[in-house]
Amino acid sequence: MIYIKKDFLPKEVFQEIKNILTSDTFPWYYRSNMTNIKGYEERLYFLHNFYVNNQPNSEHYVLIQECLKKLNCNSLIHARANLSLNFKERYYCNWHTDRDFDCKVAIFYITQNNGYTEIKNDDKTIKINCEENKIVVFDSKHFHRMVSQTNTENRIVINLNYI
Repeated sequence: MIYIKKDFLPKEVFQEIKNILTSDTFPWYYRSNMTNIKGYEERLYFLHNFYVNNQPNSEHYVLIQECLKKLNCNSLIHARANLSLNFKERYYCNWHTDRDFDCKVAIFYITQNNGYTEIKNDDKTIKINCEENKIVVFDSKHFHRMVSQTNTENRIVINLNYI
C-alpha cells in the first residue's frame, strides 16, 4: 500500500523545519553516490543523518520528532535528510529498496520543484511530485528512485525508515 498525505505537518512546524534545513548554517555531508548499487554511475548529493546505528546522530534530531509521532513510529531504523543538486538536465537515481527486511519508508518533501519520486507497485510505476509538506509512505519491498529537478537549485527531502 502507498499512502500520500498533503499538508502533513501543521504549517508552523513545517516552516520551522524548512527554515533550518535551507539555512546556510545547517550541516550537510557529501556523498558520491545515492545508492550502493555497484556498476552504475550516479550523481553526488548531500545528506544529514538524524538517526543511524540505533541512536540519534545529530543535534537536529528533534526536527523529525513531530513526523515520527504522526507516523505512529514504534521503532526508528534510519532517518536522514537528502539534498540533491540541479545539474541542468534531469537524472535518475538507480531503482532500489532502502532495506532488505519489512519496514516502512516515508519520504517527506521539504522543497517544491519539478522533481519527483517513482515507486514500483506491482506492474505499474507511481509518480509522486515534490510538493512542500507532503509525505509518501510505502512498504520497504517497493523499489523506488529519485528523479531530479531542473527548475530549482536543490531538492530536499527527509527519508525515514521505521516500524
